[in-house]
Amino acid sequence: MNDTVTKSNLRQCCIDAGEAYFLKRFPMELGTEDFLRDHLLQIGRRWGPITQAATQGIFLRTVSREDTLPYFNAEMRYLRCPQGHVFPFALLGRRIYYLVWRIHMICLSFFQESSRRSEAGTNASFSGPADWPGPEQVEQLKLALRMYRYDPFLSNEDFEDLYRWSLKAPSDLALQHMSVSELALLFILLHEVQHAMEPFHELNPDAPPMVRIELESEELGKKQQKNWLSEMQADCNAWFMLLISVTSAMQEKTSMPEESRIAALSMSAQAADVVLHSLEFVERQDYGRIDKETARSIPAFLTHPPCDLRRKALSYTSYQQVTGLPYTKLFEGHSTKQWQQIAQDCGSQITIRERLYSAAEASR
Repeated sequence: MNDTVTKSNLRQCCIDAGEAYFLKRFPMELGTEDFLRDHLLQIGRRWGPITQAATQGIFLRTVSREDTLPYFNAEMRYLRCPQGHVFPFALLGRRIYYLVWRIHMICLSFFQESSRRSEAGTNASFSGPADWPGPEQVEQLKLALRMYRYDPFLSNEDFEDLYRWSLKAPSDLALQHMSVSELALLFILLHEVQHAMEPFHELNPDAPPMVRIELESEELGKKQQKNWLSEMQADCNAWFMLLISVTSAMQEKTSMPEESRIAALSMSAQAADVVLHSLEFVERQDYGRIDKETARSIPAFLTHPPCDLRRKALSYTSYQQVTGLPYTKLFEGHSTKQWQQIAQDCGSQITIRERLYSAAEASR
């Protein structure tokens, strides 16, 4: 048994039962290493108590092949081991994790260290070339999309370019970029954890989710509205869980709690948005830029709202948490210094990704 797995909080009998159940469904995985599972366990321990509990308290396994399982993002259920212990089992689709990681790493190639510094001498100035992205970056994005859609094994093709770009980036910015990448992967997992918690909330109305989303649309049918609401609420609560965990982890390492909170807010918001923005790029390949009114009549959007709507819900939730104001105040121009900083951090990353997406779309 892989040593990483045995470091989880599960009993060994539950670990063995989870592995046996997995191999019964995927016998070809016998003896293969689950690198994504091991990575999630590792970074879950790094980023605070909630991410640690979410990874250590669940038997995790990941797959990418479609020959024995329809294309999916996750399946979560409870299993019982031979000793009678009930434990959570999570089967994760690797594709979305690899897509988000590749896109985020491509964007790191935008940054180059400048010799210029501010007058105060404290902050380095970072900039990217005017002709970015180049053909290499565009091809990397197309490769990421092809793998997400078609590659049954998710190979490490062209990894050397991604790592080469990371080595050329300013060290402090590269470290932050890598941290956001890790949080993005944990956000995807926490989103699925939130879905698994929905039956608990339905049975315990006095214990509502931490963030409650409202969606009123006369154009949507009841089932579609419930599905869309479920997805947006899972996004916002996953982000909130990530925020609390990252804040705790960062405040343990510094004596500046307010600065740690702002940094945690910024990094968590960037992480969640890179996930949804990456999925929005995939949507755009099939449907173009799509709004709520158009999406409601497309079968592919029966269970999931368009990512633009999901990103807006997440933005409104972030605004409320940062400012303490209702999200309607955002439309009235109310802001705070903290919100401006977080919006600027996220906005700069969005601009870089949009440049990459637009270049890829123009070359089709």
